[in-house]
Amino acid sequence: MTIVVPASWYQGTPSWKTLARMHNPRRWHGSAGSVTVSEAIFNPCAPDGKSCSPGAAPNPAARKDMRAARANGVTFYGYVWTNGGQVSAARVRKEIKEYASWYGLRGIFFDGASTSCATERSYYLPLYRYVRSRHGLVILNPGTQPPACFMRASSQIVVYEGAGAHFAAYAPASWMRSYASTRFIALVHTTSAALEMTKIVAKAGRSDHIDNVYITSQRTPNPYAKLPSYWLKEVSTVSKSYAQ
Repeated sequence: MTIVVPASWYQGTPSWKTLARMHNPRRWHGSAGSVTVSEAIFNPCAPDGKSCSPGAAPNPAARKDMRAARANGVTFYGYVWTNGGQVSAARVRKEIKEYASWYGLRGIFFDGASTSCATERSYYLPLYRYVRSRHGLVILNPGTQPPACFMRASSQIVVYEGAGAHFAAYAPASWMRSYASTRFIALVHTTSAALEMTKIVAKAGRSDHIDNVYITSQRTPNPYAKLPSYWLKEVSTVSKSYAQ
């Protein structure tokens, strides 16, 4: 099991510094052995703060923060909002190119994905193929349980995004068992206690066929503004799950 971090942080903030200071996250040694932070979502804003994802121009400070974490083995994906397939494919391709030229990123995180198989065929599958042709991988986030058709248009997919209190009722779709658990991600916010976080990690890995998680104490409207208060405990908990 690994952690996928939505790094929607302003440059130079403590969360960036924490991620960069961790000694080689892929081989970070907790009480049970190895590893944890495998991937992160990079959502930079332009230096003037007026536009984001990837911004109106490169942000050198954000690039510096991201590179420090990359040096420790974290793979970053550029954040692109798709609004259920309503953002023009031309604009999306432009942002994909900007992530590559400004930040050296090939992988892309498509947020606001549709759950329509028709839109998967006409919109997301061509974009997936475009990213793959540029040697990148794709994470899709529909924000809810998607139909199986979206597996064709993604390397990994978010099957749950929501509050910790609702995750207890989550049940994986039957089709998920036909794919490796490493392809599924759960993003769980509004989980204030470390004990609840540990229960979510256990449920995701043992019952829900989900091998990638991010659990945070932060709340909406922006639960990804900084790392959770129990970050090191989460790293240790996921590390133990990885070792089992």
